Amino acid sequence: MSDISTDSYQRVHPATSLFSASNQGAPNNKTLVEQDFAHSKLSSLETFTLMDPSFDNQKRLEVAFSFMALGRKKAGSRELANVIKLATVLEKSQLLRQVGDVFMNFNEPESAYQCYREGLLHSKISKDLNTPLIIYLKSKIATFESDHSNTSSSIGSLIRYKEKTFRSMLSELSIHEKFKQELEDLRDMVADTKMAERCPFVKNIVREFTNACDLETALDELDLLELDDTSLNNFLNSLMVELFKFPDLTVYKSIFSSPRLDQVLTYLSVNVYEMELPRDFQDFLSILRAGHEAKEPISNTLESLEFQIKRALIYGCKQFSDKNYEDAKDWFLKVMVVCDILTKFCCMKGFKGTDKVIVAKFDQERRDRIRKVSTIAGVYSSLYAANSFIRYQDAYLEDLPVHCVEMMSLLQNLNKYYLTARYAKLPLKYDWIHLALGKLNEWLAVCKSKTFRRDSKANHDLKKLDDTHLECMISHYVRSLNLKFPDDPAVVSLYDKILWGALMRGGYHIQTLWVLKFFRDLSVFYSDTCLISYEDFSSFNIDQFKLKDYLDCNVHTIINKLYEQRKQLSNKQGSIFVSSSSRFIIPQFFYTSSYQLIASQEYTAQTTSVKQNFRLPGVTMKGILKADPEEIEHCNRISEQLLEDWSRGMSIRQPEVMSNDVVQSFFKSYYDGCKLTSF
Repeated sequence: MSDISTDSYQRVHPATSLFSASNQGAPNNKTLVEQDFAHSKLSSLETFTLMDPSFDNQKRLEVAFSFMALGRKKAGSRELANVIKLATVLEKSQLLRQVGDVFMNFNEPESAYQCYREGLLHSKISKDLNTPLIIYLKSKIATFESDHSNTSSSIGSLIRYKEKTFRSMLSELSIHEKFKQELEDLRDMVADTKMAERCPFVKNIVREFTNACDLETALDELDLLELDDTSLNNFLNSLMVELFKFPDLTVYKSIFSSPRLDQVLTYLSVNVYEMELPRDFQDFLSILRAGHEAKEPISNTLESLEFQIKRALIYGCKQFSDKNYEDAKDWFLKVMVVCDILTKFCCMKGFKGTDKVIVAKFDQERRDRIRKVSTIAGVYSSLYAANSFIRYQDAYLEDLPVHCVEMMSLLQNLNKYYLTARYAKLPLKYDWIHLALGKLNEWLAVCKSKTFRRDSKANHDLKKLDDTHLECMISHYVRSLNLKFPDDPAVVSLYDKILWGALMRGGYHIQTLWVLKFFRDLSVFYSDTCLISYEDFSSFNIDQFKLKDYLDCNVHTIINKLYEQRKQLSNKQGSIFVSSSSRFIIPQFFYTSSYQLIASQEYTAQTTSVKQNFRLPGVTMKGILKADPEEIEHCNRISEQLLEDWSRGMSIRQPEVMSNDVVQSFFKSYYDGCKLTSF
């Protein structure tokens, strides 16, 4: 019998049904075909479908292919693994071949090789007599082994690496063009009704980008020789309003880099009463006195001051957009000082002499305007001063303490203006404010950490992060999470950081971690089915607030082990929440000098000494609370409070998720507290 050619068993591209044969054959169209196929699949895919073990394997394979086509390799690999796990004995070899083909299609030859080998081994064990399949698998294995035994393959890898490096350099040069193209693509895709409903984050980005384009057009059309000051001022006001809605300055980079904007600012500066931003309260009074002596109307003085504030904010934004974060912070701090002065001026009484005459000119309307300007500019400048600091500061445990005073100042100022803005019900992007407040508290928890000697024989110290700042960090991250759109790629990182905070503080009930970890994983599935995934290399998936700090594999391993314990503990009879043993309280964790986590076998309310039993995290984690019943009750209370704060936002953002059968089944199996019973 003649040999059966491997050509008789060629793989079928999952996207072949979308385009004509002529298009399929064109190499330049391959990526477009795959991505169009992927988006068409995702538009009709429901999140909970991926959690359904009865979901058809061929359809799951197409979903996995779609994830890989969009660059979501974690999601793609997960679903490819699920295809194999859920396969029957009879179809396993065939599916391993298909999974291997998908890996090969996306340049993952090592993973493909493992699939082909596993498929061949399974064929032998199951005595599968599918000869074409066996020949195909052997051919693929032989090709891979031949390629990797050839020394030239390493040279080829080096060449490909150099090419990739060069392409990345070119990519940096055209980053703004790529950004615009990405937004154009998103605008087309979000036009689909289903995608628009599922992806409000992307929809909002597209809307803000449209506004930014309109402003850019308006800037280009300004005629400085003919337009009056009012028109130019209106443009400046419109720019500030849009900036205030959407703090991601990437959208406005074209405007900030435009020489036209510098011309507008220069033109306006010579048409208003010149002044420098006041450095302190006496400096501000001197400006008012100078205007009074020159018989300048008080309205002109205030108008000039407002302009100088706007100009300073724009210069700060320009520096921030150009990644000159330290210079940007200096500009924002100057504005913040002025806002503090204006706030103080509106509250002060008891002026005498000339100052009393000047203050008398400030009627209630002018005072209200000053308050509004100082609040808006204050919250904006304090947010971006904090954000600038976060961008350029390193997160190393040993480097942060020298910046403790600066961080406390940034935190207090931002918190002050946040509370004022919230009281005034200003329509701000509060999720960003909570992110900045959370980040500053996170780093302050590191700055104020206590250092302990493990024991007299140990050759290294242990660090226990500050509980108060960890609690504040968790609170702000939960609030930010509750304000996020469900498709915001930052949602997954926020869950990770909240879990990290609960771990580092200790004292939370283990079911609190289970609930948050379950919804963290659920948010991964949801993100996978959206236009921008948490693992996409997108202009809108940049870790702007460094949420991934300290989230190494050690942390994820510990959280996963704690999460796995639910399967053992859920089989026990009776409630384990309020009336249970204290061994369900998460223990305290300490950092070593090499950034490793050490778990204490005891949870104590006040850590004054660490002459306890310590160990590296093992398979079973137990929190042994050596305290009175009141302390046990306190741990349960803060656990319930955390879940209550989180669920309040979750029920508003995604009520349909909370009522889903899968979610309800999880609550029934692994949660017996009282705060989530309404769901």
